Amino acid sequence: ENLNLALNSASAIGCTVVNIGAQDLTEGKPHLVLGLLWQIIKVGLFADIEISRNEALIALLKEGEDLEELMKLSPEELLLQWVNYHLTNAGWPTISNFSHDIKDSRAYFHLLDQIAPK
Repeated sequence: ENLNLALNSASAIGCTVVNIGAQDLTEGKPHLVLGLLWQIIKVGLFADIEISRNEALIALLKEGEDLEELMKLSPEELLLQWVNYHLTNAGWPTISNFSHDIKDSRAYFHLLDQIAPK
């Protein structure tokens, strides 16, 4: 019963709980448990990435873009735009995703150097 409540709660906050049940959690199926856990963490981390909670994100407006367009972006899209804003300021090429484009960690290096210089 508690595991079903946990799955329902995860679904209510925006997690995808398709093909996972209480029995899967009881059995500790790693790929399902870790997948669900990652989704819960991601929802929590992305909760504060929105213009209404962080007005400093308005600086991310691109030339020709209006605030309404910026406010329609998902938290992940806003985070990507924030990273690219700093990469551009560092004179480094922008990224288009958080998978392939960051595999070599160069973008992270330049991002960290831009936001927290030595």
